[in-house]
Amino acid sequence: MTFLSHTHTHFLSLSLSLSLTHTHTHTHTQVRALDDDEGDEVWVSYSGYDLPSTLSMSSVQEGGGGIVERATLLKSLPAMFDAEGLTVMQREATSADGTMIPYFLVVKGNVPTDGKCKTQLYGYGGFEVSLQPGYSGEVGVGWLEQV
Repeated sequence: MTFLSHTHTHFLSLSLSLSLTHTHTHTHTQVRALDDDEGDEVWVSYSGYDLPSTLSMSSVQEGGGGIVERATLLKSLPAMFDAEGLTVMQREATSADGTMIPYFLVVKGNVPTDGKCKTQLYGYGGFEVSLQPGYSGEVGVGWLEQV
């Protein structure tokens, strides 16, 4: 993580060891300093396919490699769909040239692997920019609750 402040740069290596209340493994997590000149507090925001955007505050502890811990939940967006029973998995496919392409699979219950289940494919990846796991009420209500 790099913090830019005035005309100098601070480099901070963070080992994320968060004591958060969520147990979701496939989330997009961001850590940002409140004021890197005056304190050690950081914003911690995270979201996942089955987890609405959530904001916490924590602090970076001296020593131990800059560990972020003791996160305090500040705010969370309301759930727009019932995510009970959803499982999020990260897998990889192999392209024709042998390139490994990571993708996420969001399923409800036991999904047959015989190729006959309903599937919605969505993706973007180009110019070294890829989609990160994120919550979508529209996809949840329109698709995930229906399967």
